[in-house]
Amino acid sequence: MLFKMITFMEAKDKLKEEADKCLDSQLWHACAGGMVQMPAVNSKVFYFPQGHAEHACEPVDFRNLPRVSHILCRVSDIKFMADPETDEVFAKIRLVPINYNELDLNDQEVAVNGGMEAAQDNNKPVSFAKTLTQSDANNGGGFLRSKVLC
Repeated sequence: MLFKMITFMEAKDKLKEEADKCLDSQLWHACAGGMVQMPAVNSKVFYFPQGHAEHACEPVDFRNLPRVSHILCRVSDIKFMADPETDEVFAKIRLVPINYNELDLNDQEVAVNGGMEAAQDNNKPVSFAKTLTQSDANNGGGFLRSKVLC
């Protein structure tokens, strides 16, 4: 069995590649469409292991899996991303399992913190520019969005 040791620089490059794929959340939502709803950071969600396993690359033997139908989790991070080859938007959501005996966070505190973070995000303008080409002008008067951006 061969093991490949990942150097510090390789790990750093991987993180940079992932950061380069991340999009601003408002831009991501514009590309994903109005019907898409994402959970807020610190919100509670259920994780369904069988549903996740059904999307695995290889067949999963469900007989060897625990019989837990769902796991209560807290959303700890969301990365809004896009595939550079297909321009398809997707999100990576980091979940932390919640112990049922664990005390709940005060919902008011979460709402206040979430509101402060949202207000700070609104102060950070996101912009981009594209030089229009002849093909952009000859589209019959419609609006085109660049696939590179969304």
